[in-house]
Amino acid sequence: LDNNIHTSLILYGHRWASTASEKSTSCEWVELAAAFSSDNKNAIVNTLSSQSPVGWTPIQKSLEMANEEIQKYSKQGDENIILLVSDGEETCGGDPVNIAREITSKNTNTYIDVIGFNVDGAIQEQLQNIASNGKGSYFNVKTRLDFENVFQKTQSFLEAKSCGASKSAIE
Repeated sequence: LDNNIHTSLILYGHRWASTASEKSTSCEWVELAAAFSSDNKNAIVNTLSSQSPVGWTPIQKSLEMANEEIQKYSKQGDENIILLVSDGEETCGGDPVNIAREITSKNTNTYIDVIGFNVDGAIQEQLQNIASNGKGSYFNVKTRLDFENVFQKTQSFLEAKSCGASKSAIE
């Protein structure tokens, strides 16, 4: 990504096993792995390459943390995208569809795009509803190439936005 695009990385479901005895700990473990910055792309890639999903899925909590980060650093007029990547549905009792709606209704320049990794049925439906209520797009990916194509689309969107194009014009 272009260096004038600020990013951060929030991880969940990566520290504690998905056993019932570790559910409460796993559901609370949402981590800011790379702080909001324009020069953290290599750190994000390095962090992601060493992670594996092993725990529960606190999607609502991760969206709330992402929104907090945006609110700390975003300036008026900035366009913000939360890109949620998940291989499962919310499993920690949260309501990520409602929180997506709340975040984007309060912050009109914030969108929540969702990548569902190898999901279908009710899981895909929940992730699609998060994107829809987050004024964003949903992408279902099954392969590494699918994933790379989605990131290319996101990068193209961000580059067009930095040139002043509106979301509707880009779509």
